[in-house]
Amino acid sequence: MSDEVNRLDRLESGLRETQDTILLMSKDMHSMNTSIQSIAESMKVLVEVKQDIALINERAEARHIQLKSADELLHSRIDKVEKNDSTVSSNANDGARAYKILVKIAQWFGVGLVGIFLTLMVFLIQLKGS
Repeated sequence: MSDEVNRLDRLESGLRETQDTILLMSKDMHSMNTSIQSIAESMKVLVEVKQDIALINERAEARHIQLKSADELLHSRIDKVEKNDSTVSSNANDGARAYKILVKIAQWFGVGLVGIFLTLMVFLIQLKGS
């Protein structure tokens, strides 16, 4: 009987060790399951972040292209204004020269009229006096 008791004690202790090992394995499995779920959620968040970054990069590239075309348009308009500026400047110089010529003509014409008027007055005074 003593052999059977020893044998039962050994079986019982082996069973306890097996149960303890299974319990530890179960806890480890639960911990691994929790970790795997956490990793899965992290991967899901990473995928969403990657998609958001791709969308942001795409928008930034589109905005860069828009800004580049707007910059080119502004430069072309500036070039046109510079061309028009030279044209307007030359026209303004021509207009200033024409204005000076017209002023000189008007001065000569005024001097001529004053001369004619004075000559006419002198002639009339001489005519009336004689």
